[in-house]
Amino acid sequence: MAQGEIGVVKQPDWQRLAEAVVFILIGVAILLLIPSQVAATPSVRTRTSPAFIPRVVAVLLIAAGVAMLVVAFAGREKQKQATFERQGTMRVVAAMLLLLAYSMLFATVGFVVTSALFLAVFSVMFGARSVFKIAAAAVCVPIVVWLLFEYVFRVPLPHGLLF
Repeated sequence: MAQGEIGVVKQPDWQRLAEAVVFILIGVAILLLIPSQVAATPSVRTRTSPAFIPRVVAVLLIAAGVAMLVVAFAGREKQKQATFERQGTMRVVAAMLLLLAYSMLFATVGFVVTSALFLAVFSVMFGARSVFKIAAAAVCVPIVVWLLFEYVFRVPLPHGLLF
């Protein structure tokens, strides 16, 4: 130890601490709301409860919040203040508009086709440049997710006009 470091106490990262608390509170709120907000749909027969995915998300949010708490109390180094850049702001706005379009086309066009298109667009928008990698991800990821939901979770996803 160098001179002057004896007895130095690291201060918690207050911003990360606040974020951790928000994650934990959202997770707990989801767990508390599941019984009143998620009900079985009589026309859809599944082996898993409709509350399965919200419970998984809630537990993961709480776990992430706890991990963030640990990091927050480990102290922090001096960080450069974040600034807003026009290009980053435009990407966020474009992503929000794309998600809105995705949610509107999801039921009509179907999960696989809509997800493939939007995965490709998001990949290009956020920096992917390899056409092969973009195409492979756009085809494989939605199909694997669809198979997982349809055959493992027994939760049907919209098939839409094309698939």
